[in-house]
Amino acid sequence: MNKIDIVRAQSSDDCNICDQMLSQLFKQDSGFDATINPEAMVEGINQAYLKYSSVYLAYAVADDKPVGYLMGNLKSPKGQNSLTNIVTLDSIFVARENRDSGVGKALVADFEKWANDKFAGNFVIEASAFCANDDGAEFYKSLGFKPVKTIFRK
Repeated sequence: MNKIDIVRAQSSDDCNICDQMLSQLFKQDSGFDATINPEAMVEGINQAYLKYSSVYLAYAVADDKPVGYLMGNLKSPKGQNSLTNIVTLDSIFVARENRDSGVGKALVADFEKWANDKFAGNFVIEASAFCANDDGAEFYKSLGFKPVKTIFRK
């Protein structure tokens, strides 16, 4: 794989690429959560995010094709309920054939740069992985994330 470029979404075409990646993420995540429809096709979801300055939306390109996607946002601003800005890494996807090549790391690094620029270093990043997704958990741990909470469902 050649150089990885991160493209922050700014146009409808960019959002369409992000929608396609999100559809692939749903298909993948349906293996970890039976409530997710593996046939769900995302259309127009990411376009709505462009108007919000508190949302990060980007995709990775390698060898002239999209290979990864990340959407994150400000979850909770510093203030009454939080001592710092809490930024959530809401969705991340890397095409299976491009895993272990630095794509996810590059996306997270650019997301962290966005958060640092936006909040002058006064933030934490939250991310989640399905309990059965050991690869996802190991990926986050490799980037310095620490587990702090478990969500239970009945």
